[in-house]
Amino acid sequence: MPCRIPFVTLAWIVLGFVLVVAFVLWRLLMTAARWSREMIELQEHGIEVTGVVLNKVTYRARGGHSRYLRYEYVDRVGARHGRKVLVTDEAWDTLEEGSPITVVYSERRPEISAPRYLLGVMEKGQASNS
Repeated sequence: MPCRIPFVTLAWIVLGFVLVVAFVLWRLLMTAARWSREMIELQEHGIEVTGVVLNKVTYRARGGHSRYLRYEYVDRVGARHGRKVLVTDEAWDTLEEGSPITVVYSERRPEISAPRYLLGVMEKGQASNS
């Protein structure tokens, strides 16, 4: 005799699944929107400085890996800021812990920053989409 799940129970399971998927998609959209706002902020109010690579970290997962580096820079008023970013293979191979890295940060909001080469990658992507 087949196992039968009551309709109401099945409906709650489906609703729960739909809500989880919707939440994950919402988070992805919010992250993409934040990155977009930060890139616009850096293009409009960015200042180049030389920072320092603090460390490099690789996270391994099934089927691949992600490479991050953490850097630190000092803004115009002398405050220190840091950030962890996903990096390209080329940057991973050329940057070492303790080495200088060109960083662009927002004059209005100094906590927003990105390595200069990432802004170049974004500009190339926008030009090819135009």
